[in-house]
Amino acid sequence: MSTVYFATNRNPNRVTEPTSFGRKFAGADLGDLRFGQAEVSNGKLSALQVLPDNPEQGSEALFKELRTTMNSKSLDSLVFVHGFNAVFQK
Repeated sequence: MSTVYFATNRNPNRVTEPTSFGRKFAGADLGDLRFGQAEVSNGKLSALQVLPDNPEQGSEALFKELRTTMNSKSLDSLVFVHGFNAVFQK
């Protein structure tokens, strides 16, 4: 199983507690980012966690965890920017 950290400006399917994202941009503006992580096993999404919108529990927490994981396991990172014409979960 692999952990994939993400940031997306796609529209959440549920605004208060998103569990997936649609094909369109989020309603506020293009800077409306949500951060989270997905667990992927055998090329399939097995779990999705979307972090809260505030920086302390959202983006800052995600980057802190990512740095800690990279340092403790001596791992590199790959940044993948998917195209707008692609589905979030594929």
